[in-house]
Amino acid sequence: MNEHLQQEREKINRALFLAVQSNISPIEKQQATIYCQQIQQQGWQLCLRLLPYEENDQMKFFYLDVLKRLLDVTSNNGNNYSQLNDVEKNEIRQTLFTYISTNIHKTKETNFILNKLALVLVHLTRHDYPYAWPSFFTDFINIFNDSLEIVDLFFRYLYMLNQEIATFDLGHTSVENNTHTVIKDAMRENIIPGIISLILSITS
Repeated sequence: MNEHLQQEREKINRALFLAVQSNISPIEKQQATIYCQQIQQQGWQLCLRLLPYEENDQMKFFYLDVLKRLLDVTSNNGNNYSQLNDVEKNEIRQTLFTYISTNIHKTKETNFILNKLALVLVHLTRHDYPYAWPSFFTDFINIFNDSLEIVDLFFRYLYMLNQEIATFDLGHTSVENNTHTVIKDAMRENIIPGIISLILSITS
């Protein structure tokens, strides 16, 4: 991690700490809260670049939550993944999959970090599969590298994908349901048989 990233990390860490303290001045607490909100709304690139270096679970969770907010189609934070250019979108895709392939199998991640990462991937699927990233599932499977930790993440992802997309929800808008139908149709046609074979090979 370079010096600039380290300084930015320390600023976020301090702001997160101060924002939950009760024994500091109201002004200091408010400043910390505003800074955290600014990062949540506009700091996705910083969080994305800090994620691979982070060892603290609370900080990882915050970074992933910022990315989830960016990807969440229901978010009203004024900054949305669909508004990013192709270079920015590709940075998110590559960084997340590199993080998974190089960090997840080396670190015994807690359940809440794995679940948050899986949810980020579900939101990414909503945006990118099948049109912008048709090889998403193949690319995911190709980074397993005999890692049980990545397989665990993949199963968590599939479970959340079923909860968020595969199961019809009256609470979704017609646009969301149409998007989910496209994803499900593409999965049935291109990837479901491979996933079933993969699960059978892992569990046999």
